[in-house]
Amino acid sequence: MRIVCGLNRVKGQDVAFEPSKLLWLIQRDFLQGKSVQELVNEALRHVPNTDRDKNIDMVNQIRDSLAIMGDNSTAFSLPQPHLQRTKLCDMEDIELDRAYVKRREQLKKPVASIIRPKIVQGKSLNGKEFVSFLEQILEALNKGEIPSTGSLVEVFNKGILEMVLIRASLLL
Repeated sequence: MRIVCGLNRVKGQDVAFEPSKLLWLIQRDFLQGKSVQELVNEALRHVPNTDRDKNIDMVNQIRDSLAIMGDNSTAFSLPQPHLQRTKLCDMEDIELDRAYVKRREQLKKPVASIIRPKIVQGKSLNGKEFVSFLEQILEALNKGEIPSTGSLVEVFNKGILEMVLIRASLLL
C-alpha cells in the first residue's frame, strides 16, 4: 500500500486497499428492548442539520463511512462486568458478573472468525510493523490524504466527463 505522508513522501507501492471487518463491541446493560444491531443502525443514522453546523456534517460523514461497511461488520454486546469499575483491573474472573464472563467467552468465536494477519506488499506484519503501518495510515488520514468514498466517486465522474468532452470536441 502506498501511504502518502506529505509532499513527495511516499512509502511502499500502490496496492488495492481492502477494508477490514468491523466488530462493534457494545458494553451496555440497557439496550432498551433493542438488539445490538438495531442500536448500531440507530447510531449510524444521520442527525438533522438544519443549521448547517460543520461539526454535525463531519459526524454525519463519519456515520456514512461506517455505514458503508455495514455488510462487513458484526455487532456484539457485553453486560457490565462489575459495578465497581475502578477496581476492574485488580479483579479476577471469579469476582466479575457471570453473565459478563460467559458473553466474553462467546465473543472469542466472532473475533476468531474475522481476524487474519495484515499483509502489506506480500508480507505478513508482526506487531511492531502493524503499529507502524497504522501510524502511517492515521498520519495520512489526519492530513486528509486518503480519499473518502464520496471524493473517489467525484474523481471517477470527473474523469468520465473529461473523456466525453474530449471525444465530443474531436467529433466537432
